[in-house]
Amino acid sequence: MSFIFHLFRFVTSLIFLIYLINIHEIEKQILVDEFDDPEFLEFAITPKMLVELIKEKPTIGNAIAKEVFVEMVNTGKNAQSIISERNLTQLSDVNELDTIATNVIGKNPQAVADYKSGKKNALAFLIGQTMKATKGKANPKILTEIIKEKITGLK
Repeated sequence: MSFIFHLFRFVTSLIFLIYLINIHEIEKQILVDEFDDPEFLEFAITPKMLVELIKEKPTIGNAIAKEVFVEMVNTGKNAQSIISERNLTQLSDVNELDTIATNVIGKNPQAVADYKSGKKNALAFLIGQTMKATKGKANPKILTEIIKEKITGLK
């Protein structure tokens, strides 16, 4: 394969990387030894693999997409196989999210009071705590609706 093709593959991957992930964050996770390897231009991720990851992103979310990208770089596997192997699909079950959100709200009465008194960042805190409880797998749109509904429904 030509140098131009390899360069294109590498640059495409880097553009996606910069778009998706803070470069300093990824430096810690990608195997650093690979950068010293003269075969580095034989980059494991093809443009087709990046497109597949981009297509999966709405169903897995940003946090999981970052994990998948790092795994793709380190192993050369495609996004779908990593998502399946590690069970990284996004949690969108309303009943399950409702249960988790109820638990988080119950443990954080001050954040609920803060939100009700007009502090909008308290909602972000509760969403963050729920995302933490689901290991980043919760669907943020559904989760936000559930938490807002629960907080405004509390008297």
